Amino acid sequence: IRDAGFDSIRIYFLPDKEFLDAAARHDLIVIATHAWAHGCDFINDNPGIFYRAKESLVTWLSAHHWHPGLGAVLVGNEIPPDMAHWMDAHLVNQHLDELIRAAQKIAFGLPIAYASYPSTEFLEPPSADFTAFNIYLEDPEAFASYLPRLHHLAGDRPVFLTEFGMDTQSNSEEAQAELLPQALKIARAAGLAGATLYAWSDDWFNNGTTITDWSFGLTRRDGSAKPVLEA
Repeated sequence: IRDAGFDSIRIYFLPDKEFLDAAARHDLIVIATHAWAHGCDFINDNPGIFYRAKESLVTWLSAHHWHPGLGAVLVGNEIPPDMAHWMDAHLVNQHLDELIRAAQKIAFGLPIAYASYPSTEFLEPPSADFTAFNIYLEDPEAFASYLPRLHHLAGDRPVFLTEFGMDTQSNSEEAQAELLPQALKIARAAGLAGATLYAWSDDWFNNGTTITDWSFGLTRRDGSAKPVLEA
């Protein structure tokens, strides 16, 4: 990943020291994501979910916030909009902000945020150090037109694109190779603090199940590079 020219890697878990050490050895910084059951009702039905998530985040940060391989932490990723409205979006925002403030108290100086997406623009925690958004817009003009909206939501905070990609099962590899470099140029021109390409490999799993119906990787399942990697 470093040899391909990237300087950071976003992951969807809180890594151990061995992982962070490996990243630092290869001059990569890690953007860690706290994975917890925020797709469930953690306010009305089972508040214990939230408090366990807060405790595990604080415990992990207490052990690893100093590590040179750690670049930022996201306290969550894409709470479904129907669940956000069911729980009350204002209360969800308050809970996310509570996570962020708890993390900031432990890890002063480490950027902390929550990764949202267009369906939940309203979940923008006021204490976040930057605005993090996942966006999948395959039309460059539409993508460029949406980025000023993110700056408006962020106010005086930096904006970081935490996911952007194209599936090569529903699109060609050539289309992916054309779009992703163009998107990076658009993001830089729009003044974004950075951008994450989703994903490194087509070989991935979720909840223990291998995912075979999406292929967002820069590399194929056999490890070979798609045209986009060189582009």
